Amino acid sequence: SDVEYPTDTCERSNELTALMRQALEKFESYIKLSRRISVDTITLFRQLEDPSKLADAIAPNIIVRIGDRQSLLETVAPKARLEKLVKLLNSEIEILNIEQQIHTRVSSQIEKNQKEYYLTEQMKAIKKELHQKDDFAKEIDEMRERIKQAKMSPEAEGAAEKELNRLSKMMPFSPETTVSRTYLDWLCGLPWAKRTQDMLDIEKARRILDEDHYGLKKPKERVLEYIAVRKLTKKIKGPILCFVGPPGVGKTSIARSIARAIGRKFVRMSLGG
Repeated sequence: SDVEYPTDTCERSNELTALMRQALEKFESYIKLSRRISVDTITLFRQLEDPSKLADAIAPNIIVRIGDRQSLLETVAPKARLEKLVKLLNSEIEILNIEQQIHTRVSSQIEKNQKEYYLTEQMKAIKKELHQKDDFAKEIDEMRERIKQAKMSPEAEGAAEKELNRLSKMMPFSPETTVSRTYLDWLCGLPWAKRTQDMLDIEKARRILDEDHYGLKKPKERVLEYIAVRKLTKKIKGPILCFVGPPGVGKTSIARSIARAIGRKFVRMSLGG
């Protein structure tokens, strides 16, 4: 069968030219907002001088309802078709503007939330770091004060200060920090300037030794001689008593009795022998 295309009988007028220009301008705005079509397409459409062909070229490239497409298709007159097209373009541009506003608002809110979250986490990290540093600095100051109050010997105090300076340059929770802390705690915990008042009463010492041990005549005499020498010389430093013998013969117990007899604290240190 033969097919005949209807010819447009509309004459080109200023109003029709204005509609064509308006349609092109609106379509260009639509392209920029939708970003679905290349901007170069508008250059090709500007070369169309036939109002019907221009309307037919623009219509398939816009997103409209099926009913609106059908209405455009049924409109034969170029002028009426361009008017409907411009109206549809205005409506779609308005919708796209609203979508853009919503997108911008949502994006801004997301960016704001992300920024707030990032800043909040950063502040937490900074506060935590500052808090740790403040606590660590406070600990260093307290340890320095403990070293001063311990009244160590000059050699020991120098070693403690050197270790404290080394500790202050470490990270608060590093393994080396724990070792350094333990060493300084041990140094400060030693009784550098603490002394007991010796009781050099020979008769009382004899009575205590007899109460605690039966026999052991020679060790007791040696201990009493030690106390007598201390009483006569009044020297702080005296001889070191050394008890030798197999396990279980009473070396530790007699040392405990000596401490009780002269009023000293008894400390037992096992060296793993």
